[in-house]
Amino acid sequence: EDLELEIKALEIDYRETNSASIGYFYYFLYVEWLQINKRYSESEQILIKLFDLVKSNVSIYTRARCGDVQINLSNNEILLGDFKLAISNAIVAQDFFDFESLNYYVAREIEFYAHFYSNEIDLAEKIISDICNSTRSANTPFLYSKWRYLFACTKTKKGEILISNELLQEYKEIESDKEGWNLSKRV
Repeated sequence: EDLELEIKALEIDYRETNSASIGYFYYFLYVEWLQINKRYSESEQILIKLFDLVKSNVSIYTRARCGDVQINLSNNEILLGDFKLAISNAIVAQDFFDFESLNYYVAREIEFYAHFYSNEIDLAEKIISDICNSTRSANTPFLYSKWRYLFACTKTKKGEILISNELLQEYKEIESDKEGWNLSKRV
């Protein structure tokens, strides 16, 4: 309810001012609300508007913002079950970020999910293996643990249970996560 009120206030401000900055935050919050309410088709349309807004306004344009919108488009397309388009947008998103930056790896992770859910396990495994073997500072203990868990998922899907179990014994940071990754391990 608070989110709805804030979105309404931003919508009014955006309509009255036509400020790209206000529009940027309005669209992002509106997308969040639409996704929470499982209105993914509408969310897709708003993300496209958001991308156009960012690309056409010098006051808010940055490569990182373009990449962020592309990541969100890709994630939304996963929710829509359009894995081919999700893969395409995840790859586009990667081009907006510095190679091996944290955002680059987030885009790669979204690409992983799209391949995994479309049952392209070999491609998903290659992507997550590349991420796990990266040497960037983006490889924090939690992210490394999460990515090793996802790598184990590919091994399980391929029937390589012993390797999967070995990988699952390695990660420890997920156990301290309060947002739910540990639930997957317990299930």
